[in-house]
Amino acid sequence: MTTNRMVQLVAVGITLICLLAVGLFAIPATQREREELQLGFARSADEVVRADIQFASSLLGPLKGFMVNALWYQVEQLKQQGKFAEINELSRTITMLQPRFPEVWRFHGWNLAYNVSVQTYTKEERWDWVNKGVRLLREEGIRYNPRAVRLYRELSWIFFHKIGQYSDDAHWYYKAELCREWQEILGIQGEGRDTEETKAEFKKIVDAPDTLDAVIAAHPVLREVIDQHIKPAGIELESGFNEARRKERERLLRSIGKVMMYNYVARIEELPFELRPLPYYDESLLPMLREPKYREAIAALLGYLRKSVLTENYRMNPAMMLAIMDRYGPVDYRAASSHSLYWAHVGIEMMVDRLNKDKVDRINTLRHRIHAIQDLTDSGKLMFVPESGALDVLPDIRFAEPYLRAVEDAEVELAAVEQGNDKPYEAGAENFMLKVFVLSYQEGNKEVAQKYRDKAAARFGKLEHNVRTKRYLLPMEDLFRIELASLIPNLESTRAFLLAMTQQALVALITNDKKAYTRAMKAADEAYVSYMKSTDATTLTEQDRMGLAPGAMVKNNFIAMMKQPSGLEFRGRMWRVAGVELRQAAWDVVGPRLKADAEAAKLDPAKVFPEPPGMAEYRIANPRPLPPLPNFQTTPAQPQPGPVGPVRPPANGKGPLKGS
Repeated sequence: MTTNRMVQLVAVGITLICLLAVGLFAIPATQREREELQLGFARSADEVVRADIQFASSLLGPLKGFMVNALWYQVEQLKQQGKFAEINELSRTITMLQPRFPEVWRFHGWNLAYNVSVQTYTKEERWDWVNKGVRLLREEGIRYNPRAVRLYRELSWIFFHKIGQYSDDAHWYYKAELCREWQEILGIQGEGRDTEETKAEFKKIVDAPDTLDAVIAAHPVLREVIDQHIKPAGIELESGFNEARRKERERLLRSIGKVMMYNYVARIEELPFELRPLPYYDESLLPMLREPKYREAIAALLGYLRKSVLTENYRMNPAMMLAIMDRYGPVDYRAASSHSLYWAHVGIEMMVDRLNKDKVDRINTLRHRIHAIQDLTDSGKLMFVPESGALDVLPDIRFAEPYLRAVEDAEVELAAVEQGNDKPYEAGAENFMLKVFVLSYQEGNKEVAQKYRDKAAARFGKLEHNVRTKRYLLPMEDLFRIELASLIPNLESTRAFLLAMTQQALVALITNDKKAYTRAMKAADEAYVSYMKSTDATTLTEQDRMGLAPGAMVKNNFIAMMKQPSGLEFRGRMWRVAGVELRQAAWDVVGPRLKADAEAAKLDPAKVFPEPPGMAEYRIANPRPLPPLPNFQTTPAQPQPGPVGPVRPPANGKGPLKGS
């Protein structure tokens, strides 16, 4: 062997050793970076990226990085120019080029929901863009990156903060549209039912068959319903590609859901057989809904449709939704915080199999679950009037124990992966218990109020600030007054108090307790005046200003009580003692429902719920035009550019508003 040959072999050997060493050092670093960015590969057929996305991603080869950077820059330029449809298309292109990069999906979902939405000029446009951001994350981002916890956290945050809180001046419209959408899909979930009844009703969805053929096999009359009623209505459940069938299933579900919603029933069996045509829903489906022999089969069909739409269109797991109810209470998915709770909880479940072990991700996602349940305690009961889109919220103390359970669960889950006694969620527990004490006391439930006062005293009574102020040694009435005063500057707490007081006033009307009525209304008036003095009224939306007025709340509460699906005797007594103005405000909204309920009980509606006098004059003085009929939109597999009206650049010339 020549000397040159020997030198070549030695050089090759050294090169191989160097490459091996570089690999040994580079692979762990690369893996750490993948974990930090939560990148992953497909582990199931559902996670496989569509062929068109794979082709677009691979076509550019090494030029893909340059193209992506150029597109990101162009998105920012288009945002400044107010070209929102183009932004939606470019965002779609960027996600196609980087489908396994969760941060791309997270940013663009957030950007559409927060930055783009606030640059439009109508609440309808804003809601469209917020919804686009939600769908981008929910239907595609999470689908292709199911172990990227940050995507679940971002989606949970959009529901909790953008839709569920009060910072956006169109927040009431967002809440009402979300409520409308999910009432069409799942119906009225919690009104008039206790926790076990709510769970039992939802379990019907979980236990529903997975295929339409199985439903037809169990209910053969359904074949007649499909052939003679559903197909002639232009809805094809059995033909076409899977994507078309998926849209048709949602269209049928929401069409039936509209009929139930505008007739104020929670179950298909409660629909009156003499259904009246209304401009809000498709009249072609009324004949099948009027037919008694179809009711059982249609109820089974609804269970299948709801399961299918939840799973395929909304990418939600009905069994997981029921498990959340079992653990954390009867969540009503018409409320934004219920969706925040769901996606935070699913993200936490994914932590077991996720790539990123970062403690901050874990703590923040657990915190989202806690905050969602806290918000359900503050505003988990919904009062919705679909004709006008009016929505109001009430506290739901049933979520008080689930909140404490969620705090305990979070501490246990953190302790399983961390050493030490760190309890990052402890700080808010005392304030929460005292808020529940106030909510219970103001509703007249002193037993529950005492329970949470004692819990707070046992857990926090020995803390220095409580010992100094002797907080838990005060009589309950004094503690209530002090804690209420601390809550009044908060819009959410003030609303809860006013709603509770006006409900007490209505109950006092029924029992003819004039002193209790006067006391409750006086407390409501004082709280309203106190809040309006303590805040800048110009920061409130028109709905906030009008809706907080105790007189308006009494009307809304009265209408909500008249809508309850049970308690005919109670409602009849309330109707008789209510003032003429209250009955006039409610008649056009709930009159048909009250008449149908009385007839179903074989009672004379004219005697149980007589039409209030002076309705013709009332309608002239208080015109209530019908809202525009909503254009039905199925949930697309990916965000599509919606109709956007003329858009002007911001008057102040500044850039877009940004949120977290």
